[in-house]
Formats: sequence, structure tokens, C-alpha cells
Amino acid sequence: MPGHHHAPFELGCWGDDDSHLQALFMYAWRRYPDDPPVAVLHGKKGGQFFRPNVTFQIGQCWTGPWKTIGRSHVGDDALKIDKGKGGDGLEVQLDIFRPYLRRGKCGRVVLESGEGEAFKLDIFLPEKDGEKTTQ
Repeated sequence: MPGHHHAPFELGCWGDDDSHLQALFMYAWRRYPDDPPVAVLHGKKGGQFFRPNVTFQIGQCWTGPWKTIGRSHVGDDALKIDKGKGGDGLEVQLDIFRPYLRRGKCGRVVLESGEGEAFKLDIFLPEKDGEKTTQ
């Protein structure tokens, strides 16, 4: 639909296996002519998903301002998005956000290209009786 763009980089799903907080992001081929070009991402190939090099940030709300709390450099392999495939899954370990989960903050993962995805950190809290636990 003209004028309605889907983010090329967005959080798809997440999980906690009691040792690591993991998230799967989708990085999509651009759908509209005025979208910025697809970036070549670097990281580590392996398994079903690509693990990109990223920067981790926290902020008080969706729009920032953002404070960098760390970076993850997992490798130098290049990922180029296959236009025919439409996109790729990017796996990112989010353990760095654990100390901020109960503080009412937002987190953001930023790719080398500068594209970022923001999310409320309380989405990673365990559910209790069908509702999120917050403090």
C-alpha cells in the first residue's frame, strides 16, 4: 500500500531458555522504490539464522534519547539479502538487557547500517497468571 512501509528490520520473536535471552529479528528486502538500499551486514553465519554485529542501547521511551550499553562483534562473514527470498532471520542474544528489564525502559538493537528496532524491555519478563509481571 503506497505510503505504508513495513520496517526492514523488526523484532519477530524472543525466548529465554533460563541461560540466555534470545531474539529473532527479520531483515527484509525493500519493497518500495523510495526505501533505502539493503545493507550488507556482517556477523557470523551458522545454523538456520545469521548472527549480526550489533549495538545495544537503552532509553526512557521509543524515540530515545538512546544510550549505548554495549556492542556485539560476532564475526566478519557478510550477509547479502537474496531478493528472491525476501529477507533473512537474524538471531541476537539479548542478555545485556537483563539488568534493565524491570526498570520501565526501552531497548534498541542497531545494525551496522544504522537501522534499529526499539522495544519495551518488559516484554521479556516472565508471564504470571496470564499477565506480565512488572515492578
